[in-house]
Amino acid sequence: MALLLGLGNTTLANVQKTNSLLPWLRGILILGMLMFGVDLFVFLLAYRIRKYRTDPDPRGVIGELANLNQSELIRQVTANIVGATYENYLINNSKARVIRRGLDFLGASIFLMVVFGVILVVALSMQ
Repeated sequence: MALLLGLGNTTLANVQKTNSLLPWLRGILILGMLMFGVDLFVFLLAYRIRKYRTDPDPRGVIGELANLNQSELIRQVTANIVGATYENYLINNSKARVIRRGLDFLGASIFLMVVFGVILVVALSMQ
C-alpha cells in the first residue's frame, strides 16, 4: 500500500496539470488506497482473538455432574461436546465470512491499482 501510494504520487507529479486523465488518476489512486485500508481493517477484524468453547469442563464433571449415573453423565457430556462443537463451528464460519470479504476487497483494490497503471501509461503517452 505504501509502495503504491509513493509510486502513485511520484508518477502523478510527472503528469501535466492540463491532462484530462489527471482527475481520474487521482480518484482511482485515492479509492484504491481507501480500499486497501478497508481490506487491512477487515483482515485484522478476522484475526481478532475469539473465545472458543471447550467441553467437558473437568470442574463441571467433578462438581455439578458428579451425582449423575454413568449413562446420564455420558449423555450430558456428549450433549456438551456437541454444543461446543456447534458454537465453535459458528465462530469459524463467521471468521471465514470476514476473510472472504477481505479477499473481495483485496481483489477490488488490486484491480483498481491495475486500472490506475493502465490509465497512467495512457496519460503519460498523451503528453
